[in-house]
Amino acid sequence: YEDRKEWEDAEEDMNQRTHEMAKALAKERRRLAEEAAIFNKSLSEQQKMQNHRDRFREQQANMVEIQQALDSDLLTESLAPTVNANNPHRYKPDHMKGLLPSHRQQIQDDQEQQRRDNAERRRLDSKQDRTLDIQMAQQRRMAQILDRQQSRERRGEAKRLQEELRQQAYEAAERKNMLNKLYSNDVGEEFHGRFGCSIR
Repeated sequence: YEDRKEWEDAEEDMNQRTHEMAKALAKERRRLAEEAAIFNKSLSEQQKMQNHRDRFREQQANMVEIQQALDSDLLTESLAPTVNANNPHRYKPDHMKGLLPSHRQQIQDDQEQQRRDNAERRRLDSKQDRTLDIQMAQQRRMAQILDRQQSRERRGEAKRLQEELRQQAYEAAERKNMLNKLYSNDVGEEFHGRFGCSIR
């Protein structure tokens, strides 16, 4: 019986130890998980900060590169690198983006001359248009005067023709009356008086 009791006590002691070890193991796992979470959070923040610093450095480098490009001889059209060492009056076309100041001035002078020529041409065209308008108005007035004169002449001709036709009609009527009187075959007393008497 004592052996059994010792064995039960030993078993209970073993169970107690197993339970305590399981609790300690669970506690250790929780602690390790908490430490891993803290570590991961710290690592994530460090990576974010590192990424932020890298992006900032890249943006700064890009801004420096852009500023250097904007200040470059090509974009500022600096004439310094275009000068030919052998002949200062000639420029290197492969180093030149735009125009030399003398060329630019010549182009501006040509454009100004073209503007003056165009203004003079427009002024002359306007003057010529006004002259043509005056001539056209005079021609229209002359045409109207001629039309009115021809219309008066036509009316006068029509009136003369009508008068002449009326005169001809009157003369024709007079001739007809005269012919009617001349060649009338009216039988009168004279004709009837001839019958019954002997002329022989």
